[in-house]
This record gives sequence, C-alpha cells and structure tokens, in this order.
Amino acid sequence: MEAKKSFIVNIIFYGIVIAIALLVGKYILPILTPFIIAFAVASLFNWLTGMMHFKRESLRRLVAILFCSILYALVFIGVLIAGSKLINQAGSILTSIPSTFSNQIMPFLDTMATRLETAVTPYDTQLASYIDSLTSSVVGNLGKFVTDFSKTAVVFVTNCATSIPGLIVQIVITVISTFFVLLDYEKICKFLLKLIPASKRELFSTSLHYTKTMISVYIKSYSLLFLLTFVELSIGFLILGVKNAVLIAVTISIFDLMPILGTGGIVLPWALLALLVGNWVRAVGLLVLYLVITGIRQTLEPKIVGKQIGLHPLATLVSMLVGLKLFGVVGLFALPVCVAVTTAMYRTKRKREGNEATVA
Repeated sequence: MEAKKSFIVNIIFYGIVIAIALLVGKYILPILTPFIIAFAVASLFNWLTGMMHFKRESLRRLVAILFCSILYALVFIGVLIAGSKLINQAGSILTSIPSTFSNQIMPFLDTMATRLETAVTPYDTQLASYIDSLTSSVVGNLGKFVTDFSKTAVVFVTNCATSIPGLIVQIVITVISTFFVLLDYEKICKFLLKLIPASKRELFSTSLHYTKTMISVYIKSYSLLFLLTFVELSIGFLILGVKNAVLIAVTISIFDLMPILGTGGIVLPWALLALLVGNWVRAVGLLVLYLVITGIRQTLEPKIVGKQIGLHPLATLVSMLVGLKLFGVVGLFALPVCVAVTTAMYRTKRKREGNEATVA
C-alpha cells in the first residue's frame, strides 16, 4: 500500500514539474530571450578573455567589451544589409510571379494541351473536347492560385518588414544587457548562485557542466551536417550547370538549418518552376538531388547528433520532434540537449553508486 502511495505521489510530483517546465518554456523564456542571449554572449567573451591572463581586471573587461562591440557591429551590419536586400528581392520576385505565369507558364501549358488535343482528336473527339475543357479549368484555377499566393506572400513579406522595429528593440535590449553583464559578470554569477539552495548547488554545477558540453557537441554535430549538405548541393548544382553554384549551395545549406523549411523549401519550388517552363532535365535533376539530400539527412542526422550527445538515434529523433511541436525551432535544439544532460547525469550517478557499492 505504501509503495502504491509513493508511486502516485511521484507521478503527481513529476507531472507538476513537467507542467511548470512547459509553461516556463512556452511563456516565460520567450520574454527572457534577450537576457539569456546577453548572458550567453557575455559568458563566452568572459571565458575568452579569461584565457588571455590579463594582469588587471579592468583591462580584461575593456578587451571583452571591445570584442563584443565588434561582434555585434558585424552582426548588425550583416543582418541589416542582407535583410534589406532579401526583403527587396523577395518583394520584386513575388510581385512578378503573376506576369511570369501569364507570359511563360500559361503559353507552355496551352502548347502542351494543344499538342495533346491534336494527337487525340483523330481517335476520339469527345476525349479531345474533355481535354480542352479540363485544360481551361486547370489553367484558370492555377492562375487564380498563383495570384492569391502572390498576394499572400507579399502581405507576409510586408508583415516581416513591419516587424523589424520590434526586432530592433529586442536587439538593442540584448546588446545593452550584454554590456551590463560584462561589467558585473562575477557579481551577477554570485547573485544567481545565491538564489540556488546550498543543497542543490552541486547538482546545479554538474548540470551546467553537462549543458555546456552538450551544446558544444551539438554545434559540432550540426556543423558537420551543414558541411555535408553544402558539399552535396555544390556537386549537384555543378553537374546541373547552375550559375553561382557554390554561393547558392551555401545559401540553401543555411536555409536547411531551419527544420520547418529545409532544403525542400527552395529546391522543390525551383524544380516545379523548371518543369513548368519546359526545362525537364533541370527539374528532374533538382528532384533527384532533393531526394538524395533528404534521404541522407534523415538517415544521418539522428545518428550523428545522437552519437555525439550520447543518445539513441530514436530518442534523439523523438526529442527533436517533441521539442519542435512544443517550443518551435528553439525546442528542436533545446529538448535533445536537456534529455542528453539528464541522461548523462543519471549515468554518472549510477556509475558513482556502483563504484561506492564495489568499495563497500
């Protein structure tokens, strides 16, 4: 009876803990994101400057602030230039889609339908008439879809542009917070450490150590996947004779890091457009390239990430999907790290208990 009560109490306790964690991850962490990024960047530069062994603490802080300023300046300039060009290019491309459809794709579809109708007419006039009406219906619906898609996409790009001021505010808060953290890094760390009960500080230190290790390994794993995707795309584009193959491969490889979009977000529409304008070779080549990259990615990603962070590939895949559904892109990367940290700590605890039992 006592065992059953203990089991029920544990279930309720862990259920409450998980619910609180989900609520914090869903509603609190997005608000604190600028400060979390600021603390992470400040920790990085504090660690880097600490390795330089400055004699004066004030000089070390000055160098850390200088390096941080250079980093933020480069990031801000790069995002500003790339963002403005991307929005302008996307706007011009999206607004030109209806005219491109009318001037290039519709004539191609009409020509193909006419050829098919001409070939069928001597054998079955009723089928030829059906093909003609079907073609008119398909072209009309496709034209309406293209127009609606273009309008929706333009609205989306406009909304992205209007959200830039809010993004700038977030960036400014992050930058200012980073400098404040750098100036009083040690004091802030001591203050945060005091918030943790003394009995839990060892557990916190162990968790922090494992988290740093897992994040480092995670970055290495996805860097390897990025390099693999880049090489595959570069080879495929060079074979297909695509201009600026390497530059386009780099862009799509970066885009591929976004799990919701991935390589297919660019390659598949590109293949469809090539097919509609009659470039069958490029359309088939792009489709084959996408299938190869997707197959290799789906096979290797759980294995590479799972092996590096010490999780079974299935556990890695499940935690990635659950994290994506619950917390979006952040959860895709964060939840596997949390699971890996918990697993590593559990293994360490079991090993320590085993060693103690052996000594006893």
